[in-house]
Order: sequence, then structure tokens, then C-alpha cells
Amino acid sequence: MIRTFVEGTECRHRQICLHFGETPKWMTCGMCDVCAKLPEWMTGEAPKSSSRRKIVSVEPELFALLAEWRMEIARKNMVPAFAILTDATLADLCARRPQTAEDLSQVFGIGARKAELYGAELLATLRAYDGGKRATPKETKESKPAPSVHTLELLREGKSIEEIAALEGRQVATIVERVSVLIESGMIELQDSWVAPDRVLLIKGAAGEFGYAKLKPLKDALPADYSYDEIRLVVASLRRGQGKPSGTV
Repeated sequence: MIRTFVEGTECRHRQICLHFGETPKWMTCGMCDVCAKLPEWMTGEAPKSSSRRKIVSVEPELFALLAEWRMEIARKNMVPAFAILTDATLADLCARRPQTAEDLSQVFGIGARKAELYGAELLATLRAYDGGKRATPKETKESKPAPSVHTLELLREGKSIEEIAALEGRQVATIVERVSVLIESGMIELQDSWVAPDRVLLIKGAAGEFGYAKLKPLKDALPADYSYDEIRLVVASLRRGQGKPSGTV
């Protein structure tokens, strides 16, 4: 059924209506990939003008200063640091370097509430960095970069997900989870080497039918050789395209 839906040439919206017992009077919607131009995210291909990995560079010193600010806020509120802002959000702040409240609203993971709580301090921290401020040097052993930043660095060096897992002594699924967050935050694009284009297309077709709030319905609907790791990476790219928040699986 999924294969028929994906490979069919009839209006997607009409097929869905028929599936649920509704017979629309119209034959085409003018909006889906069959009736209109096939959108880029449904092709499973990166734009021809893009490079092999669109990966955003993160300034380690700026990330460290933002992380130090985050830790101070977390201690004051007696909550984990990630409850303030995630590593992916700090990385996006480094990449975008917002200057105004409007710029800040475009940063991954900063909604209206986060902007209200931390916006002024974040902008002040960024201005302080431009003025020469840096994180306080550690007196103990040299600190390691945050896991997400380290993963970005290794990907920039051309390492595969499996190679990163081996280097860090982690499960592949752990690295996939990090990469999916980076994809969803716009720090990196889904790569053909991670999920083949034909498999991307089938996973997206299943997501179009069953949604992607949960991974298990997609896993159950797809052929048995489709892994949760593949599904998670593709779903991350869909959530990025639709502006969905992470952490719903």
C-alpha cells in the first residue's frame, strides 16, 4: 500500500481522502508533489549548488562563552544546563550571531518564552564576545568540546557516523541521535551516504501516510530491513522542513 502511494501518479490528497472513505469531487489539489512541482525535500537530493556537506562552522571560543553563561543560569535556577538551552541551540547561536530580538527568533530552539527569559542576556553575551570577552580558562585538565560540537567537527573532517561512534566508544545509535538533532536544527543536511535516496523517498512516503510524531508506526509500515537509525535521520529532516520541535519521539 505504501509503495503504491509513493510510486503512484494520482493526486496524493485525493488518495488519502479515498483511503479514509471520502470521495472528493475534485481530481487534483494543485498542491501535492504529483499535482504541483516536486518539492526539494521530497526528492531526497541536495541542491546541485550545495557542497558534499553543508555543515555550519562553530567558533569554539564563542561556544565556550555561551556554555559558561548557560551554566551560570542553570546553577542559579538549580536545573540541568540543557534545560536552559541545548547544545544545538548554542551552536546555532554561534552560526547565526543574532544582533537583534528579531534575529534571535530565527535561532533553533528559541521560542517566545526562551527569548523573553534569556534574549537580552544572550545578545549582551554575543556583544561582549565581539568586544573581546572569553570564557574563564579552566584550571583543571583541558576541557573537551560539547558532544554535538565534537560530532560536527568530526563530520567536517569527513568521518562517517560509524567512524565517529568507534572513535568515541559510543553506540552508533547515540551518534545518530546527535546527528538527527544537528539536522533538525539546520546545522547539517541529510546525506546520501547515511540514507540512500530511494530509502529516503519510501520513509517520507510512510511519514506522509502515518505522520512522524512516533517512529514505531513508520518502522512497522516499512520493510523489515529499514532501521530506526535511518528513519530517525529522515524524520529529523522532515521536522526541520516543517518547523517541528525535537524531542517528540
